[in-house]
Amino acid sequence: MKTAKQVLLEAANLIEPEGRHSKEFYARDADGLSVDPKSSEACCWCAFGAIDMAAQGQLDVLFSAEDTLARVCGDVAEFNDTHTQAQVVAKLREAAELVNF
Repeated sequence: MKTAKQVLLEAANLIEPEGRHSKEFYARDADGLSVDPKSSEACCWCAFGAIDMAAQGQLDVLFSAEDTLARVCGDVAEFNDTHTQAQVVAKLREAAELVNF
């Protein structure tokens, strides 16, 4: 079982490479269309989508990771959609440092 810290770090790693960050949708495919974050066709994610992908159905860890991220950036969806890829990755890493489990 993954920890919230692991999920947040995996989410950061998932969207850190150039072109892997999405705005307005949880995940997009290569054509820019919205897809499920856990879809094999997903190639870029928003912060929530990356957390969902990393948590792989572990709802308690997913909710803990999302709550912790909200503590460092406020409204996660708004932050994701109004900030750069690097800023979103930095907040995911900052949130990971706040959790011990």
